[in-house]
Amino acid sequence: MPDDTPDAKAQKLAAARKKLKEYQQRNNNNVDENAGTNTNSSTVSISSNVSEHSDCELNNAGAASGSAQQTMEFSPSAASAANDVAAYFTQPSMPQMEAQPMLMPTAILSHNGQGDTNLQTIQVLIAEKAQLNTDLTKWRHLCRQHELELEEVRTEHSQAGQRVEQLQQHAQELQRSAEQQRNTNAELQHKLALSQAQIEDQRAHLSEVEAQLKQLTARQDELQQQLTDKCNELDMALLKLRQLSDESHVNTDNRVETLTQTQYMYEQQIRDLQQMVAQLTQDKEQASLQYQNYVGNLNERNSELSEECTQLRERERQLVEHVSSLERDIQKNLALQAQYKEQAASQLAQQQPKEQPAMVQDNAELVALKERLSDFDFERHEFQLKIKSQHDQLQLKDETIGDLEQQLQRLQTEQPDQVKLLATMESDKVAASRALTQNVEMKKQLDELELRFVQLTNDKAELVNKLDAEEFANREIRSNYSKMEQQLQANDERYKFKDEEMIRLSHENVELQRMQLAQAYHNHASPDAAAVEEGAAEAKEVHEQHDHNHEHDHDHHDHDHNHEGHDHHNHNHHHHHHHQHSEEHGTHSHNESSCKTPLLPSAEAVEKLQSRFTKLISQVADLTEEKHSLEHLVLQLQSETETIGEYIALYQTQRRMLKQREYEKATQMRLLQAERAQLRDKIETLNNLVGSLGVVQPTEQPAAIVNGTAEQQTTVANESTESANSQQILYKIQDIITEIKVNTEESPNTAAQPGGHAVDHLNCCLGKFEVV
Repeated sequence: MPDDTPDAKAQKLAAARKKLKEYQQRNNNNVDENAGTNTNSSTVSISSNVSEHSDCELNNAGAASGSAQQTMEFSPSAASAANDVAAYFTQPSMPQMEAQPMLMPTAILSHNGQGDTNLQTIQVLIAEKAQLNTDLTKWRHLCRQHELELEEVRTEHSQAGQRVEQLQQHAQELQRSAEQQRNTNAELQHKLALSQAQIEDQRAHLSEVEAQLKQLTARQDELQQQLTDKCNELDMALLKLRQLSDESHVNTDNRVETLTQTQYMYEQQIRDLQQMVAQLTQDKEQASLQYQNYVGNLNERNSELSEECTQLRERERQLVEHVSSLERDIQKNLALQAQYKEQAASQLAQQQPKEQPAMVQDNAELVALKERLSDFDFERHEFQLKIKSQHDQLQLKDETIGDLEQQLQRLQTEQPDQVKLLATMESDKVAASRALTQNVEMKKQLDELELRFVQLTNDKAELVNKLDAEEFANREIRSNYSKMEQQLQANDERYKFKDEEMIRLSHENVELQRMQLAQAYHNHASPDAAAVEEGAAEAKEVHEQHDHNHEHDHDHHDHDHNHEGHDHHNHNHHHHHHHQHSEEHGTHSHNESSCKTPLLPSAEAVEKLQSRFTKLISQVADLTEEKHSLEHLVLQLQSETETIGEYIALYQTQRRMLKQREYEKATQMRLLQAERAQLRDKIETLNNLVGSLGVVQPTEQPAAIVNGTAEQQTTVANESTESANSQQILYKIQDIITEIKVNTEESPNTAAQPGGHAVDHLNCCLGKFEVV
């Protein structure tokens, strides 16, 4: 923009010079030779001044301060010219009544000199007008730049707002999807539990409902039959009423009463039916409550039976241990008896020939031993009876164990398949991998959001700097506007004073002209009377026209709010009127037309300036409003960034929880695998023990003891060792079975807890991050 100002000023100065040349040519064609020479010299001086002024403007066009100094230099020149004109008009311009008429040419020459000064003032005003136009173009360019910058800021702001709205909508959608997923998972779990409970309930309830349905259908048939009977009775009663009463004598009131009675009857029947329906619903609810109580009692009974089963198993184990200990004691006693008999027989065979007195003692000992043997036989018989009773109890326990094993198999069949569990676990792993990929995507989005936030902060700083620059420019505009207003007020006051002086001088000039005409009439002869009368008539016409134009110009001045260009026009008009008092009527009309021409451009320029200043003020107000709105938006963006930070913190906490749950799930999988390996090892040991056991059974030992003879006592030790080995194998098998049962009883509880935990993990994963 600063590079374009010298060219614009040069063009405007060239246009001003062309206008001056045209004006000079018009003056040269219409004035006399003497006046022409004077005006030519004056125009030469004006053109020289204009050229000097244009050179100064071209040298100082690069800086705005130079233009301001130039306006301050031209204003004193205009003031000096105006003071010269005022001094001229304040001086006595016309001689006294005793002066001679030969002094008129000197007055005309002085008026011509004043016309030159007026032309110089016109040139100064034209230069000021050109300077104002350059300032206007500069301010227009600045305003256009500010408007473009504001449009860019608005577009960036709208884009940022749209992005923030999209992010808010995305966050709301994520929250909604998470809540919906949680709600659906909770509902599905609740429905699953209810459905599992209802399946068993409905199966048992179905028979009761069918029985109740049969009862209700029977009741409904009875009620339908009663209803048909009542309808038939009603029809019969109506027929009897019609037969008994003549319809011709029945009034409308009686018909209304009968209709109301029938209506009441129907309403009563409806109430009865509603009561019956309510009673049936109550019966149904009671039946359902009873069924629920029955199911609860059955569950309690089932739990009690399971506890009793565990107690019986423990009792059975204790009894088996006790029986095995008793069998061991019996076998030891039998072995001792056989040893004592052998020792006694050997001692008797050795000591009979040697010591007869010792035989007596031996016989006594033998009697004692026989007594002890009889006692031991009695005890053995008692132990055998006890063993039979324990064997019967064991058979009963075996039957109960078989039943419990059948129940266990049924429970195992009802339990979920391990393959399905593994499939679900694999699906959980797939979901976890998906969640991890989504977490990576969310990280990328978070990085993008952070970059966008940094860009927004930078844009905000740039906007703040631009706003500061706009405020500084607006301050400068306001200061310049206040200076221009002060200058306009000063010019208005000055031109008001000039208007008053011009009016007063015009009236004095008219009076002096009348006095001169009267004096000339007395001094000159009669041939000059006609010329004098013509001059007086012309003076009257000029005075009337001057008064008309002065009134018109004064009204126009009031309408234009003290416009300085119009005051200058009035001044020029008065000067030309005084100058043309001694000239012809043609030159007077030409000067009037030439003086009216510079009025319109100056008025339009001032109006444009005023409109431009009002626009600038309105733009300043708009900029301040936009500044406040941008500050408000900055605050909103700060609050939104804080909410985004909170979302990020929540996201990180959820990721930590997910990782922790994944670790827990991995540990649970390891434990399950270890348990499976242990079970496989136990099954292998069971198979080995069963294979090593062979055909040995625990029931063979009592038969061998009952049917034992003296010949078989030698093989009791071998059989006892084999039975002990078989019993040890059986104990090991029972221990392994009990451990497996304990593990199977504990595994559902342990699987329920981690399983629920894994379900929560899946819910959180699928609800929070899979719907992105």
